This record gives sequence, structure tokens and C-alpha cells, in this order.
Amino acid sequence: MEDIKFTFLMPCWNGEKYIEQAIDSVLSQTYNNWELVFIDNGSSDNTGKIIDEYANHDKRIIPVHITHLDTVSKSRNAGIPFITGDYTQLLDSDDYISHDMLEKYYKIIKSTNCDICLSDVITFNDKNETKLMFKGFLGDYSQIISGKKAFFYSIDWRIHAWLCAKSFIIKNIKFDTTNFVGDEYSTRLMLAQAADIAFTDAIYFYRNNPLSTGKHPKNQLKKM
Repeated sequence: MEDIKFTFLMPCWNGEKYIEQAIDSVLSQTYNNWELVFIDNGSSDNTGKIIDEYANHDKRIIPVHITHLDTVSKSRNAGIPFITGDYTQLLDSDDYISHDMLEKYYKIIKSTNCDICLSDVITFNDKNETKLMFKGFLGDYSQIISGKKAFFYSIDWRIHAWLCAKSFIIKNIKFDTTNFVGDEYSTRLMLAQAADIAFTDAIYFYRNNPLSTGKHPKNQLKKM
């Protein structure tokens, strides 16, 4: 059975270089009950055209075209009203995921009824250099931890925040728009609100992209 529906929430601004890899990793999932809410944040390149072409071939892809907003948090918030899944996975448009992510989430959710699932994270770059950054809870997949404990371990990034959470948590908290990296603040609040958090060996592949909005030199002062 595939009785749990997952939503991917993917904001994007001028991401034509990488979005096909991100979207294809969703399409390749071995678990099929999902939707992809893609927020085109007023892109001036071919991002909007590319996502519309994907949506024409797969109705699970929901393109949301908006006038450009200046932060990722505002873009993500614009997509929240379109979420219909039981759980929502945050996915950036220059990253991608392992083909079995949802299948592994489904199994751990059925066995634990956890509020949040966290995958492993591998970083990579355009030179195909990779590094394993997060594996289970400090290397252990068997533990189920509280939101309070997860919040504590997230402060110094011993736990990441590319989370898959029960959708009501994301809908209730939303993403902070008062500062440039408000999403980091908000995802920590989401961890803190969870009753329990489980870990799987599914993989989130995070791209070290020096041209991303958050890492662009012109935005470093905003981040501070």
C-alpha cells in the first residue's frame, strides 16, 4: 500500500542549470504517492518553461509561478497553500535525492508514526567530489529522539534540517521572513515542535553551489 502521501516543496529562482536533475530524482522514486509543489520565484531564465513542460507530462507536479520575492522563505511560504500531502520534504532545486527516499520514509513512519524523518546527507560539487556529512543520529539509525533533543543538536549542525515533517507542522510554523536566513530559524522550530524524530539511510544530496542565493558574495552581509 501507498496510503501516505508525500509533498516535495521546491522553491527556485533562475535554476535552469540544475532543476532537471532535482525533478528527475523525484520522478525516479520507487514510491509513487507524492506531489511536487514547485515555486518558480519570478525566474528570468527558462525555469518556468521547464517546470511547465514537466507538469504537462505528470499531473503530480504543481507549478506555482509568482512575482520574484527576495528570500527563499517567502518563496516556500507561497507554496504552502498548495500542500496536500501528509508529510512534506524540503528539497532545494539544485539538490537531488536517492530514488528510494520515500520508500524508506514510508517504512519508518509506519513503524514509528514519527513526526519528522531525517535522511543521510552527502554533499557534492560540479567536480563530482562528495563527502558524507550526516549519517543517522550521530551514526545510529535505531534511535528515535525528541524534538527538544533534536533542536539542541541542530544548533551546531550535528543534526541537519533538510527534513521531512508532518505537513501540519510546516503549515503551522511556516518560514520566517524577517531575515535572510529565516529558513534556518524556522526549521529548528519545526524540529522543536516534533514529538519524535526518526532516521533513515535514504540520501539527500546537497550541492555545494557557490552561485546559490545563500552563498552568493553579495548576500553575505544579509546572512550576518
